[in-house]
Amino acid sequence: MTLADPRVPERPLSEAGERSAPEPGWGEVDGRILEGMDDYWVAVFWSLLPTVVVSGLFFFILRSILRADRTERRVYARIEAEERAKRGLPPEPATSER
Repeated sequence: MTLADPRVPERPLSEAGERSAPEPGWGEVDGRILEGMDDYWVAVFWSLLPTVVVSGLFFFILRSILRADRTERRVYARIEAEERAKRGLPPEPATSER
C-alpha cells in the first residue's frame, strides 16, 4: 500500500487503464514545465528594467537641472561683479563672510 500525497489529486484512469496526462497547470506552457533558471532571470530582468530606466532618467534630468542652476549662479555673480566694478563699488563680500 502506498500513501498518496493528499495535496496532489490523482489523475483519472483512461479507458485502457492508464493514467491520463496532467492538464497544464501553474508553471506549464503547452504541456511543458518552464524549467531552469533562464526563464526566472529573464523575468527578473524584464521586471526590473522599467525601474532602472526611470531611475536613470530621473538622475540625468535632476543632474542637468542642478548643473544649469550652478552655471547660472556663477554667470550672474560674474556679471554682477563686472557691473560693480564699472560703478566703482567695492567687490561684494563672499557668501561665507555675510
